[in-house]
Amino acid sequence: MKQPVQTLFVFVFLAMLGCGGWLYWYVFAESKFVEKAKWEGHAPAGITNAYEQEFTRQLSGQRHPIVTGLAALKWDALDISFIRKVEKGREGWLFLKEEVPGRNELLQSLGIRPYRDLERKLWNLIITQRAEWAGSLGMRYVMVVVPNKTTVYPEYLPARYRPANVELINRSLPDPPGVMVINLTRDLIGQKSLGQLYHKNDTHWNELGAFAGYQSLMRALPPEFRETPLPLDSAELQWVTEPGGDLARLLLMDHVLVEKAPRVALRNPRAKCEINCDEPFGPWMAAKHFRNPRARLPKVFFDHDSFFKTVTPFVAEHFQETIFSWVWQGFHQDVIEATRPALVVDEFVERSLIGDRPRNVPPVLQHYWQQHFNTLPQVAQQACHSLRQAFRQIEMIRAEKDELPVVALELTPASATRLIVEYDDKEVFYPLEAGKKNTIYLEWERPRVKDLRVEGELKAPVWVRVGVY
Repeated sequence: MKQPVQTLFVFVFLAMLGCGGWLYWYVFAESKFVEKAKWEGHAPAGITNAYEQEFTRQLSGQRHPIVTGLAALKWDALDISFIRKVEKGREGWLFLKEEVPGRNELLQSLGIRPYRDLERKLWNLIITQRAEWAGSLGMRYVMVVVPNKTTVYPEYLPARYRPANVELINRSLPDPPGVMVINLTRDLIGQKSLGQLYHKNDTHWNELGAFAGYQSLMRALPPEFRETPLPLDSAELQWVTEPGGDLARLLLMDHVLVEKAPRVALRNPRAKCEINCDEPFGPWMAAKHFRNPRARLPKVFFDHDSFFKTVTPFVAEHFQETIFSWVWQGFHQDVIEATRPALVVDEFVERSLIGDRPRNVPPVLQHYWQQHFNTLPQVAQQACHSLRQAFRQIEMIRAEKDELPVVALELTPASATRLIVEYDDKEVFYPLEAGKKNTIYLEWERPRVKDLRVEGELKAPVWVRVGVY
């Protein structure tokens, strides 16, 4: 009896290995899985990196029932998730833990992962740079923070977790001096009596939560852009059953963990999409333009993440023109400069403000340091024979752990060209004019800066000045 059982076990084991090989060679490799997983920049497009996102998307549903069935068995019988990023809460609620290294929503919302001094300082710098650049063009800038699901619904976390004081969490968020910051946390918690505001098995608010967030935003904007929001009875509210969201997909259980979700549709919308209407909402999408000629408020630009895709029809009712552009942590300086809105709203979900940070685009960064570099404590100044020598000299400068080196490079090219700054995730280009001194300011993100080079010859030595922020 023992021998047949052992033989059967060997055959089952070999069959499982063969199944895994088949999945790789005939599903992922054949469908150019690696190409699908390409992603732009250092920050993820969603709650996970692109490879993991595509991997779980390929496996989820009914495509590979052996794998998805095993994931469901582990979840139901052992309370073990297929992926460590998901926390199983009470009453069917799921919560995000660490989406990428350094960004753990659960620890952030519980107050266990406080902001480091330099981290908060640099976020304040990023937002201040955007606000000052917008202000130089006559635009008002506002930062908006949407709370984590864990911050709004800590009562559904496992009993072993103790909810943090919301005010303490809010005080730890970036608070750039002179910049208006609208935090929707307190208002959303106060509106939970409306109904369920976030999806149980997704990281996002549902359409009812989006409507509540819209109402809070319209009441909190600067006075010249503030307006009474539409009441909920101006919309039709329906509850429909839909497949699981991003957290359920990570568990390979989006076909099992379905839920009832609200659909909120305005009865008599006046705003209409006129540009890029057919393009689906997604990261790096072309900007969508809505117009409402009967609105009182002037043009507004929303730089936003995935939370605001369900807010668009509501806020668009209040502005003559509303432009929506989606990028994670990003800032569309080029589109903003071309469209010249009266108001720029820069929206961030709470968890995006920890972990990796964005790098402001050259025009925004240059504008700020042209005004402020000389106010920094200067730690070095030197003439170098080449850009390579300048790079080595900058790398030798040591700053304290709570300081950011800021470099001013003075370059005189023989012909019009550009400075190329190579980071670990991308190359950034700075145009250089021929025959004149060009001063380029760089925030020296050690160790992410990998190289400096110029296309063409430099006429004069490279002057390097270094300050610390």
